[in-house]
Amino acid sequence: MIFDYYTVEIVPVTLACWNTIVALLGALFLMWFLLWWI
Repeated sequence: MIFDYYTVEIVPVTLACWNTIVALLGALFLMWFLLWWI
């Protein structure tokens, strides 16, 4: 029961945080890439 609660609560939050971090890194890399080309 505890394991199920842990899986249901933690996994979606972890995935959401990871997606946010990846999106931020992607945006920073894109900005750096554009500035480098200008």
